[in-house]
This record gives sequence, C-alpha cells and structure tokens, in this order.
Amino acid sequence: MDLEHGVTPFPGGADFGPDGLTFLLPVTISVPSSQKLVPGQEQALFLYNSSSSSWEEETVTAAPSADGMFLTAEVTHFTPYVASLYSPGLLAKFQEYFTGMGCNTALMYFASWFLNTTNIYGHVIETDDTRYECIGVFFDVLYNIDAVDYSEVYAHGDVTSGTTHTILREYSDYMAQIGAEEKQIVYELKVTIHWAETTLEEEEPLSISIIDPILDKIILEDMVTINALAVGGSELATITSVDFFVDGSSIGTDLEAPYSYVWDSSGASNGDHTLKAEVINSEFQTAQSEEVVVAKGIEGNWEGNWYWNNSNEGFLINSTQSGSSIGGFAYDNAFTISGSISGNQINITFTMVAVPEVTVNFLGTINDNTISGTYQVYSFGSPGSYGTFSVTKQ
Repeated sequence: MDLEHGVTPFPGGADFGPDGLTFLLPVTISVPSSQKLVPGQEQALFLYNSSSSSWEEETVTAAPSADGMFLTAEVTHFTPYVASLYSPGLLAKFQEYFTGMGCNTALMYFASWFLNTTNIYGHVIETDDTRYECIGVFFDVLYNIDAVDYSEVYAHGDVTSGTTHTILREYSDYMAQIGAEEKQIVYELKVTIHWAETTLEEEEPLSISIIDPILDKIILEDMVTINALAVGGSELATITSVDFFVDGSSIGTDLEAPYSYVWDSSGASNGDHTLKAEVINSEFQTAQSEEVVVAKGIEGNWEGNWYWNNSNEGFLINSTQSGSSIGGFAYDNAFTISGSISGNQINITFTMVAVPEVTVNFLGTINDNTISGTYQVYSFGSPGSYGTFSVTKQ
C-alpha cells in the first residue's frame, strides 16, 4: 500500500476498493502477512478508518491460511486492511489491565505487553521504495467516569520527531464496578507509532554458488559434501532454504547456514555429474547457482601392462589412481605414451619415437580391467585412419 493511508502499522497489507463499498452479505478477503503465521491461531486484523485517519482492530474473526502467508476474514465493506503480528484483543487486553488496577499502572502494563508482543520498536518496513524505522511509540488514553474526564500517557523511545506516524485507535463504553458502585466508563485508547525515514540501500541481488566441490573435481569417495554460499537479496528478507540438485534431481535441503548437503554417490555411475543449488528467501525471491560438473572416478591402481585383445602387444601405464597423469611405452618402446584419466574416462596419445610427427589418440572408458573406445591416427598433423579399440589389463 502507498502512503495515502500513512505507514501501515505492520508490514504487508492490502487496499481493497473502491474504499467504502459495502455488501449485504459478508465477502472473504485474504490479506498478505509479512511473517509466516501459525495456521489455526487467530490473528488481529486491522482496518483503516478514513474519518479518524487511524487503524482500528476489526471485530471479525481472522484466521491464517494453510501456508501461513495470508490472513483470511469475512468482511462487509472494502477499505485498507493489514494483518497484525499478534492475536486478537488489543482492546480486551487493555480492559483486562484497566479493570484490575489504576489507569496509570494499567497503561504501563499495556505498553509493555504491546512492545514485547509486536516487537514494533526498531522494526523496519519499506513503502513506495522508501525505508522506515520505528523510533518511538506513544500511548495515550482518554477516559470518562460518570462525566468526569481523565487522561494518562506513556512514551517509549523518540516520540517528538520522525517523518510520519501510524495511529492505532480503540474505543470502549461499558459499565464497571468501581468500589461499591457500578459506574459508566467511556475511554479512547490511542497508540501512535513514530517512523523515521532512513536510507534505502541498493540491494545486492540474491545469489548462490557452490564452493566445494570445485569444477572438474575427481570424486573418489561415496559420501560427497556439497557446500554452497548464499548472499544478497532484500535487507529485510531472510534465507529460508537451500536446495541441492545432482543431474537435475533434488537430493536434499538445508535450512540453516552454513549451507551444505552430503550426496551419497555410491549409486551414481562413473563419469561426469552436474551439481546445482537453489536458494529461496522469506520474500519468495529465488536464485540458482552455476552448474558445477564433477567426475565420479574409480579408485584403483592403473599401473601395469595393458594388452590389445588376443594379442601380446600393448602398453605400460605409470600411474596409481584416477586423476593421475599417464606415462610409459608401447610396442616394445616404439612409442611413448602420455595422457590422463578423469573419472572412468582415459585419454592417451601414442607418439612414435622414430617419427614424432606420427601420433595415435585413444579415447576410452575404463570398466574394471578393460578399456574400450575409439582411436584416431594423425600423420604430420593430418588425420588418418580411425576405428575402435579394446585393451585388457594383465
């Protein structure tokens, strides 16, 4: 809502119009709340009274929606409404104190209850791209007992300055037992919330990144901890959850920082896998991380002799585990070999010792004690023959 009705007493709210439109039968409205409400627990609903320029507690019953993000109620007219952050009974609570003690004491007790229940003092809200902070709350009660006027006030914080204010107002007219007599009591309770405009800093966009594992990391263990860093977003919002994904499928959620999740990769195939994280905050803003590709490796010893199927010819790998560089000789030292293993993928280049300009590139997949894939011959930089290959470790 805009400032036509002043700063709303609580963040959120909705302006239903045209203002003043009435209905013969009640209609159901849903008013957004700035904080998640507890389903089944009634909350106070405030409406704007244009004649007094104040907000008054609605007398109808208001209940949170199933998801706790809206307050629903049946009303008979349109006006601005706002969901409070406490249960109904602003007037009843003051009456409770007023009936059992003097007005001055009752007002102090009520002020303490109001400040502790709403946490309004120091609260920050944003309206029309402007940021407001509550700097003070002024409590004022005017009452009349048998046609004699009285008044009491109580102040908390700075109630002499501020750029705008919000008024909560309640009235009561009832008979009460005072001493030995029953007397007519009429009073007006007014709570004035003072707001100061503060600088609205430019928001850093909500973002999230996976900080471990890093891109192209070789995963050798089954249990892999994925760590994510979430930053930015609205100053008033809090991060509610971070979801983790492997190959596009959700594997779990973390609700508290630092954000991480343990991926059980024991059932994952060898080779590349894509990791991603998504963050959601209390204002329903979302952001996704860049994808991080990691390789599920095969832990083992690759050092040894490898031979072509049905042949005594082969090559020697001088490496100890996945991710190590490859070195060795092939065909009775006629070729030197070099390359690397990533996960279960192997990339080997044979270079002819006598004619270094002749090379053979092998791209294969390791399965247990076999490697199979494709090869390509290059002579003086030009591609030559190609085909498939398979070798077995002896």
